[in-house]
Formats: sequence, structure tokens, C-alpha cells
Amino acid sequence: MLKKIINIIVPVFILIATAAFLYFTASQRKTVTAGVSESLPVPETTPLAEKTQAAKHNQKSKKVKTSPNIEAKILANTHGLDKNVLDHALTGYHWAVSHGYVRNPDILTIVDFSMPSYEKRLWVVDVKSGKQLMNLYTTHGSHSGMTSATSFSNRPGSNQSSVGVFVTMNPYQGKHGLSERLKGLEPGINSNAYARAIVIHPAWYATPSYIASNHRAGRSWGCFALDPSKSTKYVNLTKNGTVLYAYGKPEEHDPIVA
Repeated sequence: MLKKIINIIVPVFILIATAAFLYFTASQRKTVTAGVSESLPVPETTPLAEKTQAAKHNQKSKKVKTSPNIEAKILANTHGLDKNVLDHALTGYHWAVSHGYVRNPDILTIVDFSMPSYEKRLWVVDVKSGKQLMNLYTTHGSHSGMTSATSFSNRPGSNQSSVGVFVTMNPYQGKHGLSERLKGLEPGINSNAYARAIVIHPAWYATPSYIASNHRAGRSWGCFALDPSKSTKYVNLTKNGTVLYAYGKPEEHDPIVA
């Protein structure tokens, strides 16, 4: 009888002991794993950190190689673009690229505000090949002048155009249609462009027919308005991280691009 009892109790005891050992081992493993997880550094995922990392990446990787005679190629492929204006534009472009602001270094927009608005004074060029991609009319601010832009401002509410180096941002559907935001990169010169809502947008007063009838383009509040039949193509070519350089007489004394 005793032997039978022992034969029953011993296996049960062994089963209980085994289960207890397995439970204890699993608990220890969980505790150790949790300790390792808690000791790992938490990655910084704030927008500021992401922007900083992106800027560092851009500054290292976005070094575009342009041919030594790219200026000559651009001048040969564009109509009406002044060499002095192009010199300033390329200097500003390379400055923006080297500082990590440019996501797409292949495209450069040049605006020459020293020209009257009844002339096509905006060029889009391929910086690698020197080819002209577009040549358009564009407007200036209502307080910058009538036919030509003679005064510029970075001040909100001035209704004047700003000059200098900009970078294009994301397209959006605004009250004028498909438009494109701009960020001014030069403190005191155009750094309020985003806050002022200085953008690229289509406008009926930038069409060839309006310009022919009025002997000038209409005027904006500082925006670079374009012919609606061309503006969508422009936005698609330049969106999200290309350089726009706007030349005006003050740029002759700009330490960044002079």
C-alpha cells in the first residue's frame, strides 16, 4: 500500500518541481530582457531632430557636380539672360546647396527684376546640362514699382517683392489654383517670405494677352505670379527643394551672392 502511494506521489512531485523550475526560468529571462530594453537609449524622434539629421544628410550628399563651362552653356541656351545676373544666381545656388538647403540640385530658377514685366524675365534651367526648360513672364509686388521693380522689402505687409536666394517647398491647392510655397534663405533680405505667403501661383494678369494689352504684367502682393497655362508645369518641375534666385539691384551688395 505504501509503495503504491509513493509511486503516485513521486511523479506528481517531480511534475510540480519541473513546472516551478520552468516558471522561475521564464520569469528571470523576462526580467533580464526588460532590463536590457530599459537601458537602451531612446531614439530622438522629434521634428527638430529629424530636420537636423536631414540637414546633415543633405549637406553631405547634395554636392552637385557642374561642368566648368556650365555658365557658358546656360547663356548659350537662354534668351535675354544677363551674364551678371547668372553669375549672382550660380553663386547663390552653390551657397544654398553647400549649406544643405537643396533637395533637388538639378533645377535652378532665375528671376531678373531689373527687367520690365512685359519681358520674359524668369528662366528655369537644368544645371547639369545648361538647357533652358522654361522662360516665362512673372509679376512683382504692387509697391515695388509699376512696369519695373525698383524697391524691395522683407517686411510683412509691404506688398513688395523680395530678392535673393529662395528654396521651393511643397505644392498646394490655393485660391488661385496649384501653387508652390517658398522659403527665403537670407536673413533680413527674404527670410519672411514664408510668413508673408510669398508663393508661386497662377494669375490671369500674368498672361501674354494681359501683358500685350496693358504693356506690363499685373502686380501681386509680392508673389511670383505666372501664366496659368504654364504654372502647373513650372510647379511640377521645381517643387520640393529647388533653388529660386531673384535678382534686383540690392543684390549687387549682398555678401552671400556678390
